[in-house]
Amino acid sequence: MYNEDAVLHAALDKHDVQATFNDTWDTVPQQARVERLRAFLGRLAIAFANTTAVESDFSIFKWEMDEFHTC
Repeated sequence: MYNEDAVLHAALDKHDVQATFNDTWDTVPQQARVERLRAFLGRLAIAFANTTAVESDFSIFKWEMDEFHTC
């Protein structure tokens, strides 16, 4: 959706890694699909609030954190 929707892409790209989830998504024009995406991503953030388990899961795939990983 990020790659296909220019309005969503532009709204999200206005922010840097210091922006909060809600502050960033509050700038996105509200559409039904965007609301569902925001809710889904918000639930993922709650489910994986501590990244230790997630990092161990990704280590199975030989995935490494990039320079944008902060928490």
